[in-house]
Amino acid sequence: MILVNELPSYSAMPRLGEAQRARLRQLAERCTGTVFWDKATTTVAPGTLVIVPEPIDALRAETLVDSLDETSVVVIPTGASPAFDPLKARLKAHGVIGTDGAASPHQFWWGGRRSLAPQTGIYRPDGIVLASCCLAGTQPDDTLARLRSEIDLFGLTGMVAELPRAEVGYGTWKIDFIIDQLDERDLPLLWLAPDVSVKRYPVLAQALDCDLAFHRRANGVVDPRVMVFRPTEATRALLQVWRKLSLACPDLPESFVFDQAWILTTAQTPLETASLPQSYCEADPTIRAATLRVPPVFDDTVICAGRYPRIAHRFGRPRAPEPALIMKSPEPRRQPVIVVISAHRDAPQGSACAALQSLASAFAADSGGFAQLELVLCEETAEMSQLMASYDEGWVVPAATDGYFPSDTFVRLAERTRAACSLDVSARGSVAGLFSAAISAQARWSQYGLGPFIRRPLQR
Repeated sequence: MILVNELPSYSAMPRLGEAQRARLRQLAERCTGTVFWDKATTTVAPGTLVIVPEPIDALRAETLVDSLDETSVVVIPTGASPAFDPLKARLKAHGVIGTDGAASPHQFWWGGRRSLAPQTGIYRPDGIVLASCCLAGTQPDDTLARLRSEIDLFGLTGMVAELPRAEVGYGTWKIDFIIDQLDERDLPLLWLAPDVSVKRYPVLAQALDCDLAFHRRANGVVDPRVMVFRPTEATRALLQVWRKLSLACPDLPESFVFDQAWILTTAQTPLETASLPQSYCEADPTIRAATLRVPPVFDDTVICAGRYPRIAHRFGRPRAPEPALIMKSPEPRRQPVIVVISAHRDAPQGSACAALQSLASAFAADSGGFAQLELVLCEETAEMSQLMASYDEGWVVPAATDGYFPSDTFVRLAERTRAACSLDVSARGSVAGLFSAAISAQARWSQYGLGPFIRRPLQR
């Protein structure tokens, strides 16, 4: 094991942002000790915080998980990398913190052998608002009356509203209602669909000190019927992106559109998201310990088949062609650029992490006039082809994990894009040469860029 006080000299530790460091310190204070896992130790003391900065295979992941007790916590500082999926598959997710530009280019993930549980403390009934709404005439009167009576039973502050159809935005009435409640009350808000039943006092929802919390089903699909929002800047950024996507794509399922809004926001904002456990919002009526009872739902993953395939985020991370990091230029003059780090599973340990940090630092030093940088992690050539086919505008640039990316990387890339733009469209794919990384450039345009991923940049 490597002790936590050796962190400054431990080269494998990636760059963390302020919010991520604060969460790491808090987790360390709650645990009995903090260590880096060295891939060889088979015993871990109870209640230990274990930091895993480098990918491990399924066999080592099994060894690590077997050595943990239920009070231990595992932290993955580079949570967007699919190389950590074997470890995440054996743990219960607790939370994710998004990126924050070059200062914090990685998504921070943590979890454990048991699901997230509230810390011991005193929680006042007026410390959280339970909110629900529906369009007039879409829910039976007894359903709304039942939810109101359950809120009153636990002495909670609640708002159950029927919204007139003529006075709500098409496809955004739920989001607008949540925004209004957060602005009006300035308290954490537990959103419940009208058909959800409150069986116990929602301690966990009130105890969470994150921006957002929701539950994913076993297949990775978000369940939007139970969600927790805190009135923070990051939460409001997510709600605005969710609203814009809902207006642009009113025919897509709510869970899919929200998931895409979450990916876009997490890729460029240190949004902290907690994972509500399945037992907290349970659909099985035979389980009596659930805090919230949600009706069973049919499997809606087929809705996005064909042109709009479902992307399930079972491990709380983006999947190609979704971006792991988005950075905006202070002086945009050119189309956006996507840099794709591919085949990183077979790369030397930590090289993909170093490449991502190097590219983020280079863009922060000089963007070359590109309006936006998106960094995408791809595992296979097929994913790269899919990204090239679905990207709506800008340049797609493959980058090697062992490439060298100096501070003027994007300045030189801008020079090459100018040369490529002077060529015929058919010849643009032949542009090559960015230091040790190969480049192919291709521009694509469409109104919304709808494909396996809705690529709509966050406007701030």
